[in-house]
Amino acid sequence: MNVNGNFLDICVLEWCKLFGDPCGKHYWGKIISDRMGFFQGLLNELKMSESEFNAYVTEMRAYRDKYVAHLGACRRNGIHSHFLVTWPHYGKNI
Repeated sequence: MNVNGNFLDICVLEWCKLFGDPCGKHYWGKIISDRMGFFQGLLNELKMSESEFNAYVTEMRAYRDKYVAHLGACRRNGIHSHFLVTWPHYGKNI
């Protein structure tokens, strides 16, 4: 295992806590008072539509569920091979 891969996995886990589970304790909608303003600002900053963002959330959750939360994944250079192939590149760090 590679340290970089571990850092990426932790980023995915933390990102999913904020954006991936509306029922979760740390979901952004539970800590932001102006939810619509924040969400529209996020979409504007990322230059994404709501449907694109929702698809990204689905992809991140799928990666987390298949490669981070369970131990059967193939890794290459310490990073899951799926991550190297399908990680969306939106030009922003989200």
